Amino acid sequence: MGTEGPSGPPLVYLASSVAEETLAENSRERLRSTLRTLELCQASLANDAEHDTADLLSLAILQLRMKLKGVTDSELKLLCDVHADAQARTRAAQKPKAPRARRRGRPVLRLVT
Repeated sequence: MGTEGPSGPPLVYLASSVAEETLAENSRERLRSTLRTLELCQASLANDAEHDTADLLSLAILQLRMKLKGVTDSELKLLCDVHADAQARTRAAQKPKAPRARRRGRPVLRLVT
């Protein structure tokens, strides 16, 4: 009897023995770190009056936050629509209402024959 290995196809091992959950958490932590960096860059750009570039970074920040929180594009659109409707109702309620014109004297009645 020899010291031969098991018969059959060779076993395949992953280069990393880290569990999938750990990989996912590491990925989320990298995204959080990137988010913090982008927020610092955005604040710096806003302080330097580079508002257009800061606004572009705001979009990237929003996208990363949505990914981290699991918010879809359609959910964000729905939230924006609800918020816009609420603002429109608030503005409509705050508009001063025009006072009703009062009639002076007796109303004139006409007899039509």
